[in-house]
Amino acid sequence: ERFPEGRAHVFNLLMLALPGIDPNDFQKMLSSSLLISAIASLVPFVDCSSALGHVEMREDEAELCRMTSQFEDFVVQLLDRFFLLIENSAIHQGSVDLGRIGVELRRGDSHEVLMSAGITGSIHSILSHCSPQIFEVALDKLFRFATSHVFENVLAGKMCGDMCGASSKVDPINTLNRFIPHITSTIESILQDP
Repeated sequence: ERFPEGRAHVFNLLMLALPGIDPNDFQKMLSSSLLISAIASLVPFVDCSSALGHVEMREDEAELCRMTSQFEDFVVQLLDRFFLLIENSAIHQGSVDLGRIGVELRRGDSHEVLMSAGITGSIHSILSHCSPQIFEVALDKLFRFATSHVFENVLAGKMCGDMCGASSKVDPINTLNRFIPHITSTIESILQDP
């Protein structure tokens, strides 16, 4: 009502926020993921371009419909950036000598813990407000990433697990139908190995 042309800038804002998902700049990454989460919670990620030619609309509405066809590509690019963050995350390990007892310290850098929260929040917001088709594309990409990598279990594994958890909160049936057979077959093959 106060800024009707603002809706035409939503997709551009999303695309401009994408380079901010950078493993080398914590504050930029956190700000970008918060912006993406806020937009995703207000704007449904649905491809409306199929309505072009079937529904009468003004030119500005038709342009918005054309832009929505790029939501899927945005989600794929965002997931790729989040996966890069996960692959580059590391837990800092060190040892400290406390008298005669050596204690190994394992602590996650507080920035990386906050990155994990930013990633999970963004993924949950997007998957909660996207079409079933975009959700399926995102779930397939997440499944391939999660099942084709080996993660350390303190930080990268937790981040990936949190992304899978966000997906299962949004659509538990599809997510579990995708992951459970793979997990079951992996466990069975491990148990059958001598």
